[in-house]
Amino acid sequence: MNRIGLHIIGGTSLALGRPQIVKLMDCSPEYKAQVRGEVGPECLIVVRWWEREQYLGDPEGEAERWFYRHEAQMRAMARQSSGNGDPNVVFEGYNEIPDELAAKFAAFELRRLQLMHAAGLRTGVGSWSVGVPDFPTWRTYQPVLEAMRTGDVVCLHEY
Repeated sequence: MNRIGLHIIGGTSLALGRPQIVKLMDCSPEYKAQVRGEVGPECLIVVRWWEREQYLGDPEGEAERWFYRHEAQMRAMARQSSGNGDPNVVFEGYNEIPDELAAKFAAFELRRLQLMHAAGLRTGVGSWSVGVPDFPTWRTYQPVLEAMRTGDVVCLHEY
């Protein structure tokens, strides 16, 4: 599993080379297109937006608000690349949700997956911090894992 890549926050002017994965934070469709041109069509580009609040009091409703807040940018980024669309871009949701909120986060991710799939977009689920979820907590996420489709990915932070 050689999936080490770059994590870019706010852009860079450095030469990116040909990594297998690049993660872009808070990027525009134009910057994503620029990065795609540099890294080539085979590189998986993961996009995430920093969210001031990661509210989970209404998980399904917040998943819908998250989706509609980012829908135009995600669709634009997925359309890019040689006019044929970009099959190698995935979109993460919330970041580093702790185990004690697993049930609510699972409901959020399930609804987000439904919306993303209906829009034809690939999804990066989880974006969990190191050591999360703990082994027993993975059972809580089983419905999320089962709802994933080919092309979706699980995102973990392992430093």
